Amino acid sequence: MSATEEAALAEMTKRLDSLAVYKRGIIGQLRELNQRGKELQIEFGKLTERLRTERDQLNELFPKLKEYKDKRSDIITKLKEDKEQARKVGTTLKSYEKGGFENDRILTDKLNKIEWKLQTERLTREEEKELVQFVKELEAKLKRYKKANTTRQEYRDIMGDVNELRDKVDEIDVAADGIREEIGKRKESVHQLLTQRQNILDEIMEHGKDIGELRAQLDKAYAEFEDIRKKRNDLIISMKAKDNETIMLKRKAFFEKAKDEARSKLEAGMTLSFDELRLALGEEA
Repeated sequence: MSATEEAALAEMTKRLDSLAVYKRGIIGQLRELNQRGKELQIEFGKLTERLRTERDQLNELFPKLKEYKDKRSDIITKLKEDKEQARKVGTTLKSYEKGGFENDRILTDKLNKIEWKLQTERLTREEEKELVQFVKELEAKLKRYKKANTTRQEYRDIMGDVNELRDKVDEIDVAADGIREEIGKRKESVHQLLTQRQNILDEIMEHGKDIGELRAQLDKAYAEFEDIRKKRNDLIISMKAKDNETIMLKRKAFFEKAKDEARSKLEAGMTLSFDELRLALGEEA
């Protein structure tokens, strides 16, 4: 084994050790990333479920708001009709009340007195004529008073309906405002959940890129590791072959020398051992 081969073998062994550590590090990172990936998928699923629930609750609010709008529209239509009716009745009432008049009690009392007078007193033809005319005027006033009173009551009833409808509009407005506020909150919640889910999705996508890069690095490290391992094995085999060849050459040289020495001893008539005799005769031990 040459010094160059030993240096190359040591360098390869060192690089293989380094690559092994490097691979273990990448595998550890991949395990962590895979675990984080599972956590992200679970979190993404939970956010999706929450988002679905929030959207369902949001969608339930719109029909309610429309129902309030429709009710309000119907009431406003009825309110306009009642206000117009109140205006007409009010105008009629003003025409009745124009100039003022006595109430029905006073008018009735006057009528009773005049009728009593007509029935019990002796009157001239002219006096009787005046009283009859006065009765007609009082009856007309009483009739106008009763119409005014009926109209006034009708006006009060209509205005009562108007006020009741206004109260209903106010109640609907309060309820609708509550629904709108709830819709605003739900929309904000949906927006936040969408943002959170998108952030998770972005992290998952980035996570996938990181895993892809690490796997590429791991594949490259595996390839380099296998390449160096093969070269190292080839070098070891080559070095062993050279060592075996050197040993064989040394062994051959040893036997040749031993043969020469045994032959010299034989030619000199010296005593030989059994192995030396075999060498001298050309047989290997």
